[in-house]
Amino acid sequence: MALTNYNPKIVILPYSMTGNTRAVADLIRDLSGDYAAEIHPNPDPKTVPDLIRSTDILMIGTYSWGNGEIPEGFSPILDAVKSHAEPGLITGVFGTGDSFYPAFCGAVDRLAEDLHDTCFVAERLKIELMPQPSDIDRCRTFIHTLTSHLAIATPTQGGIRS
Repeated sequence: MALTNYNPKIVILPYSMTGNTRAVADLIRDLSGDYAAEIHPNPDPKTVPDLIRSTDILMIGTYSWGNGEIPEGFSPILDAVKSHAEPGLITGVFGTGDSFYPAFCGAVDRLAEDLHDTCFVAERLKIELMPQPSDIDRCRTFIHTLTSHLAIATPTQGGIRS
């Protein structure tokens, strides 16, 4: 059954201190084409339940702190997502980091692991510092991988249903 006249909603939650992760979110939104992609940078954790309640795909991103750590300020946002996401919500995790550190973009991997029990983490995207033209195809692949999972989801809000 085709999902005609159905416009899936994408919510992008970037946590950014220097603007790099926000720049990745902007690029993802710009490349999302016909999808209704909304960016909510550094969201107040109290708003997260309403933001993710009506979404089909969640894209959540952060920078890596130090040696691949999730920034402390991001924890309340992560907790809100874990507490309120529908089981199986199609989720992509993205982030920025510096390859100087041994755990390049380690926060992306840690975030994906933290969300594993709650969401369906379908893809990860790691960007060196600020997105470059060479990252455009990687962002397109990230989007395509996530949206391709909509074909196996029902057209109800909140992702894959069992």
